[in-house]
Amino acid sequence: MGTLYAEDIFLLNLSLNWLIIWLCGRLYRPYPARWRAWLGAGLGALASLAYAFFSQSPWLVVLEKFGLSLLMVTVVWYPWSSWRQLLGQLIHFYLVSFALGGGVLGLLFWAERQGTAFTDRLWPIFSALAWALPLMAVLGWLWGLCQPLLTLRQAARRAYQRLVRVAVGEQVVACQGWLDSGNHLVEPLSGWPVLVVEKEAVKQLLPERLDQPGWETRWRWVPFQGLGHQQGLLPAFKPDWVEIESADRTVRSQRLLVAIYEGSLGEHYQALLPERIEEGI
Repeated sequence: MGTLYAEDIFLLNLSLNWLIIWLCGRLYRPYPARWRAWLGAGLGALASLAYAFFSQSPWLVVLEKFGLSLLMVTVVWYPWSSWRQLLGQLIHFYLVSFALGGGVLGLLFWAERQGTAFTDRLWPIFSALAWALPLMAVLGWLWGLCQPLLTLRQAARRAYQRLVRVAVGEQVVACQGWLDSGNHLVEPLSGWPVLVVEKEAVKQLLPERLDQPGWETRWRWVPFQGLGHQQGLLPAFKPDWVEIESADRTVRSQRLLVAIYEGSLGEHYQALLPERIEEGI
């Protein structure tokens, strides 16, 4: 028969105890704090490790296990609102423990009936589970820590994102925009703010030829600095209207120019919005 080492016994019991506590929390509220669940599972695992190396009277073991279960329930769920709640938690703890324990004993009994060769192949699996289950639990705990940070990041991103619609004649295109506090671009002659948009996002609006009738009065040149270059001019056009939609309002303006940018502005947006849109333009 294969060998289970002390650390295997500890980690396997730690995983099973944590599973028992987790199931009890699901079946009989409230669900405990994570550190309490791990502390209770760790106490049970240390006791199981001691039982594996020190033989004692069966009656003494029963009393010790009852005391251990009471200690684990106290560590995990104290304080209680009433003795009835304590009794309910103990009952659920024992029911779940007996169910899992019966399953494990049944698996071991079935394995022994398959013969020694099969049992020898089963022990490495137990040893691997002893390490894999706590590792998965730790990874789940780390993921739980990361989730609020990811949620905050997504919320911050949504706070700066806007839905942008640009219209020329009967055609309207839409894209995701980003409110850029550093975008102070204005057209020198009119003083209108400038919306910088990727060419790919507005190409349906653009004429096939620059001198196409109706576009002579739309074209502008906007001086800029940045966007991958030190300084230069961006071609821009005057749309019929631009609509910028946020979570709580929609702003439409005809006093806004759209500058065309050849490259990519960002992964999640195709337009850089001037800060003045928050003032209603």
